[in-house]
Amino acid sequence: MFYKASLSLKKSLVLGTLLLIFGFYFSACNKTANTEKDQNIVRVYNTYLHSPELEKLASPDASGSDSAAIVKSYIDNWILQKLMYKKAEMYLSDAQKTALEKQVEAYRQSLWAYAYEEEMLKKQFDSTALAENIEAQYEKLKNDFILENNIIYARYFIGNKKNVSLDSLKIWFTTNSESDRQKIYNEGIKSSADFSLNAVWLDYDKLRSNSPITSSNPAQLVQNNNFLSLQDTAKVYLFEIYDYGLKNEPAPLAYRRQDIMKVVVNEEKRNYLENLKKLLYQEALEKNEVEFFNAQTN
Repeated sequence: MFYKASLSLKKSLVLGTLLLIFGFYFSACNKTANTEKDQNIVRVYNTYLHSPELEKLASPDASGSDSAAIVKSYIDNWILQKLMYKKAEMYLSDAQKTALEKQVEAYRQSLWAYAYEEEMLKKQFDSTALAENIEAQYEKLKNDFILENNIIYARYFIGNKKNVSLDSLKIWFTTNSESDRQKIYNEGIKSSADFSLNAVWLDYDKLRSNSPITSSNPAQLVQNNNFLSLQDTAKVYLFEIYDYGLKNEPAPLAYRRQDIMKVVVNEEKRNYLENLKKLLYQEALEKNEVEFFNAQTN
């Protein structure tokens, strides 16, 4: 008996939903003839689904059958959600309902509090002092950033000797004008070279093992000139070195800036929110918006 009733209910839902879909699309095509914008689509107990909620589901790229399927799925889910909620209200015990209401309210408050914190951080978080804080944090943590290899910060071009003009590349590299940067880019793409127009951090030891560079110390390499032009039997190598770091010494600030930035920003945000909560609490006490009873103290 229950199976037959369920089957009948399912058939009724499907039939009713399809009728609603066709009715909705027919009315959507004749909006000028229907001025009632808040038209009821379906009712479950005392709750109504209105046509504007379905209109936002429409996609200009979807076919008629796809759109109908999307609307049907939405209506079916909406109906079943309301039915299940009503059944839960009827069958759950008062103790279960009370426990669930407490969980829902706690979750609601935490969502609102989190949204408020995020909004206050956007409006009030002071990023002007970050540079000083980053430097201070680096001084505090730099011994944790010991390098395992020598590194350099450089623009570079490594290309096949047969496919590129070393003399032209040297001129373009030293001027670093926008037009010459474009020439380097074009040359690099054409010859399938390994290059970077902007300075990047490179593993100097690995680079030295795969190039004609002979100096084991990048500090000595850039002592007289930060521009380096080399070649071997197969390739040409150009480097413009802006900074470096030495093995077994603290990494340069620029090399770890992003890591330190995350630490500083998180610490700044945490401190700001802690102060915000203290001020909020104190202000509420002063305005008598918080009151203790039964001989409790603040």
